[in-house]
Amino acid sequence: MNHTQRIAHVARQRRSLTKALVREAVERYLEALAAEIASGEWVDLPGIGKIQVIQEEANGVLTSFGKNSQR
Repeated sequence: MNHTQRIAHVARQRRSLTKALVREAVERYLEALAAEIASGEWVDLPGIGKIQVIQEEANGVLTSFGKNSQR
């Protein structure tokens, strides 16, 4: 499902919401989420988990962190 299809899907589920209102709500949520992620803090995404983006010098290897910040 792409962004436009998701907007239409949510609008159909709640008849009182227009596509424009749903689009605005989703876009504002994603903007706030992007700002939070960019700040480097842990961000909790329900149904997905917690994520944190940090920038550090490395040798070009992507490392994932598990629980308790274990690599």
